[in-house]
Amino acid sequence: MKRHNDENPTAPSTKKFKSRWDVGPNDVENEVLCLGVYPKSDIETRKKIQPNSDIERKRIQPKTDIERKITQPAAKIQPNSDVERKRIQPKRDIERKITEPKTDIEKKKIQPKNDAQQKYKDHCGQDHCGQATWEIHEVLADSYGVPLSACKKFTSLIKEDCTLPFIARYRKEMVGNLDIEVLRKMKSSLEDLQKVQGKIASVVKTLEKQQVLTPSLNETICNIKDLDELEFCYAPFKDSKKKTLAAKALELGLEAPALALLEGVKHVSIETLLNVDVEGLDSMKSVELGIQHVIADVIGKNKENVDKLSQLITRADVRLCITKSRSADKQNPSDLSKFESYIDKTFSVGSPDNPIKPHLFLAISRGEDLKILSLKIVFPEHVESDWIKFCENKYGKQDSKRSDFRTIIITKSIKDAYTRIVEPLIKRRIKARLTEKSHHASVDVFAKNLKSLLLSPPLPNTTVLGLDPGFKHGCKCAAVSPNGVVLHTETIYIRFGDRDVVRQPAATSLKNMVQKYGCSTVAIGNGTACRETEDFLSQLIEKGVFKPIDVRFTIINECGASIYSCSPEAKEEFPQLEPNVISAISIARRLQDPLTEYVRISPRHIGIGMYQHDISIKQLEAALDDIVSECVSFVGVDINSCPPHVLSKVAGLSCNKAKKIIDYRTKHGQFTNRQQILDVPTLGPVTFQQCAGFLTIPETSSASSSDSSDQKPTKPSKGSRGKKAVCLSTNPLDRTCVHPESYDLAKTIIDLFGGNLEEIGHESFIRKLQVFLATKSSGQIALQLEETEGKIEQILQSISQPLRYDLRTKFDKPLFKRSVTSLADIKVGQELRGRINNVTDFGAFVDIGVGKDALLHSSRMKGKKESLSVTNQIYVKVLSIDVSQQRISLELI
Repeated sequence: MKRHNDENPTAPSTKKFKSRWDVGPNDVENEVLCLGVYPKSDIETRKKIQPNSDIERKRIQPKTDIERKITQPAAKIQPNSDVERKRIQPKRDIERKITEPKTDIEKKKIQPKNDAQQKYKDHCGQDHCGQATWEIHEVLADSYGVPLSACKKFTSLIKEDCTLPFIARYRKEMVGNLDIEVLRKMKSSLEDLQKVQGKIASVVKTLEKQQVLTPSLNETICNIKDLDELEFCYAPFKDSKKKTLAAKALELGLEAPALALLEGVKHVSIETLLNVDVEGLDSMKSVELGIQHVIADVIGKNKENVDKLSQLITRADVRLCITKSRSADKQNPSDLSKFESYIDKTFSVGSPDNPIKPHLFLAISRGEDLKILSLKIVFPEHVESDWIKFCENKYGKQDSKRSDFRTIIITKSIKDAYTRIVEPLIKRRIKARLTEKSHHASVDVFAKNLKSLLLSPPLPNTTVLGLDPGFKHGCKCAAVSPNGVVLHTETIYIRFGDRDVVRQPAATSLKNMVQKYGCSTVAIGNGTACRETEDFLSQLIEKGVFKPIDVRFTIINECGASIYSCSPEAKEEFPQLEPNVISAISIARRLQDPLTEYVRISPRHIGIGMYQHDISIKQLEAALDDIVSECVSFVGVDINSCPPHVLSKVAGLSCNKAKKIIDYRTKHGQFTNRQQILDVPTLGPVTFQQCAGFLTIPETSSASSSDSSDQKPTKPSKGSRGKKAVCLSTNPLDRTCVHPESYDLAKTIIDLFGGNLEEIGHESFIRKLQVFLATKSSGQIALQLEETEGKIEQILQSISQPLRYDLRTKFDKPLFKRSVTSLADIKVGQELRGRINNVTDFGAFVDIGVGKDALLHSSRMKGKKESLSVTNQIYVKVLSIDVSQQRISLELI
C-alpha cells in the first residue's frame, strides 16, 4: 500500500494554504505563493549566502572609506567639522551602548526580511492593511438618517473631548439641531464603531504575523462593521485549545486532499491516504469522514455561504419556542409561578412588522437563566433545503470530471456544514441581536425614568421630617432644614394595630418634632412598613394631633438610601450617626432637592427601570452617567454653594477637578466671575470651555464678594503655569447660561433693544426683550449680526429667563396626602388621581394611594405613552381589581 509520506507516514502534509475560510476555484497556486512556500533548492540557496561566522561577516564589510560612505544612508549628512561631529555623537556611553547591537542575535534582528517574507508582503499589498474601508461618520449617517456633514462634525467634536451637554446647548446647529437623546445614541454607536476599527487593526496585524493575510481576506475584514461578524471572520485563524473535528483532520494531513476534492482540480484516491497504525486513517470510512469535516468547515465558514443563509432568514417566519426546562421542577416554586404564563408559547422573531417585544424577551431570558424555561429558535423547513441547493449549485460546477465519489462527499459535507456550523451560528446571532436590542431598550427606559426623577421639582424653603419605616427595629426619623442641615434624629417604635394611636409614645415624639422644628411636610420611605406608617400618620392628622400645624405627607422612593447610608461619603458627613438614621436623612433630602440627593447614589441602584439587573453594569452605568451629567448641567449649579458630589457631575468636570474648585473657593473666597475658573489648578482652556456655561454666579454671590468693578487682578496660583492673571470684576452675564465665548455677541444683542446689562434677569429687562422680539425674529437678528440663528436663539433664551431660573419647576410636584385609602375603598369605574412611579415598555406603574402600584397598560394609554414619564400626575379610571393577587388595572382618562 502506498503511503502519502515515505519518511514519516503520520506526518501531516507540508503544503500550506492562505485560508480555508474563503477558498475558491483555482486558489491553490496563489496561496502557495502568498505563504512564501518555495522549492527546497531555493531555500538552501538563500541559506548559503547568509554569513555564518565572524570571518564571513568581516569579509562582506566595506573595507575603504569610499565604500563605507557609499553604504551610508543618504539622509545622514557627514559632519564637516569637529563642532558638528561632537553635536551628533552620543553624549554618554549609555547612549552608545543602546544604539549599537552587541550580539549576533541582535544583529540578526536588524537584518532585512528574507525573500519569502518580502514576496508575501508584496503579494498582500500591505499599504492599506488594518484600515477600515469605511468612516464612522458615514455609518452614523446611514444608521440614523442624519446629514453626513452633521455626523462628521459630531465625530470631530467628540474627538475634541466635547461633552454631550455642551454639544446639545452650544454646538446644536453644527450637529443638525439634533435632540440630546439622539446624540446620546449616536455617541454609543460611535464608541462601538471605534472598537470595531481597533479590532480590525489588531486582527490584521495578527494575521500578518501568521502570514495568512491575503488581499481578499484583508478587504473582507476591513469592510466589516460589527464585532460579532469580525470574530466569525477571525475564528478560523485562532489558536484554540479545544480542537474541532476539522482541526483533528488537518493534523492527520487531510487538508490538501480535501481542498483538492472541493476544488475538483484532480482525482483523490482514498486508498493512498490509509494508514492502519494511525487513528483516523485506519479505515476508508474514517478518512472519508475526516475529509468531510475539512470540507464542511470550509463551506460553513465561507462568508458568502453564511450571508446567503442570513438572507434566507430575513424573508422567513422565524419562531421563538418556549418550553419548560427539564430542571424546572427542582427550582424555587415562587420563581416557577412567575414564568408559568410563558411556557408552551411561541413568538415571532423574523417578522419586522410584529417582532417580539424587548420586555418579553428579557423576561424569557431571565427564566432561561434560572433554568425554568428553555428557549429554542426554529427555522422553516424550506430554509435548509434552499441553502443546501445554493451550495450544491456553487460547488457542483467545479467538478469537471463529474465524479460520483466527489458528489457524495460534497453533498454530505454541505449538510454537515448546515447542521453543525451555519445553522447554530445564525441562531446564536439572532439571539445575540435580540439580547442587544432588548438591553438597549431597557437602558433607554431606565434613562428616561432617571431623567424624569432627577428633574423632579425641588421643595425649597421647607423643613422636612423624613421617616424610614420599620417594624422590629423601629421607625427612624430625621428633621432636616431647608438648607439640608440635620436638626434632629430619633428612633420611634410604633405599635401597629393599637386602636388608641394618640396615647402612644411614638405619637408624642412625632408631635414634638413637628411642632419644635416646624415640619409641615413629612416624607415616608416606600420600603418595609411603609403602608402601616402611612396609616398611623394619617390617623394622627385626622385626630388633630399636630394642630395648629397643617401636616401633609408623601411617599418617597427609598431605593439606594441604605447603600448611600453605608458609603464612605455618608460616614464622612455623619460620623456619629447609624446607617439607618442616615437613610431617613436621605429620604427627607430627596423631597427637598431630588437632583442633589439622587446624584449621591449610583444610578443602577434606583429602582425605576425594566430588568436593569440583567444588563451589564458597565453598559448601564455608562448610559446613566451621561443622563446625570446632562441633568446637572442643564439645571445649572451655583459654583459658590454647590457640594462636590454635584459639582463633579457637571459637563467637563471630574471628582478631582471638582475638589480643586472647592479648595480654591475655600482658600480665596467665593468666585466673582467665571474667568476665575481659569485660575484653578489643573483646569485648562478645554475644561473651561466645557463647564463654564453650566456654572453660574448668582447676583447675591457676586454682589457680596465684590462691590466695585475696578479691582486688581489676582496672580495665578501655583500649578496654573502659563495662565494669565484673572480680573475679579463681576459680569452680569455670569448669572445666565450664556457661554463666555458669546459674551460680546450677547452684549451686542442687548444694545439692540436698549437693555441694561446690570438688570439681566429682572422683570423690567425681560419686558424690554419681549417687546423687542415682538417686532424682530431671531432669524432677522442673526442676519443683521451675520451670526447663526441657533447661537442667537440660545442667547435670547438665556437672557429672557428670570434670576435663579430652574427648569425643574415646570414638571409635576409630588403628590401630597393627608389621609390614606385602602384597596377595599376603591371600586371599578372610580376615577382617581395618581402619580407615575415607573414606566416600562408594556405600561406604567401608578401610585393611587392604596399602598400598591396599579398597572396602566400601554394599550390603555390612548396613544399618549411617549408623553408619560416618572413623577407625572395623571387621572385614571379603575378597570379591574384582583384582591387576592393585589393587582389593579387602570385606564388613562
